[in-house]
Amino acid sequence: MIIEKATLSNLEEVTNLAMQLWSHSVETDLKLEFKEILESVTSIVYVASVDNRSIGFIQVSLRND
Repeated sequence: MIIEKATLSNLEEVTNLAMQLWSHSVETDLKLEFKEILESVTSIVYVASVDNRSIGFIQVSLRND
């Protein structure tokens, strides 16, 4: 298994994985949301892959409540 920091080049992969997790969501909305997350300075996404196939992701962000 390989775990790497996601970039905008991983947007499609992350969106596809997120759709599997939140199947009731609208794909274009998730894609826009993850694009913003990937561009954020307070968030980070990591993608796990096996045999060049993405199998999971984790998203972490700092909150200011």
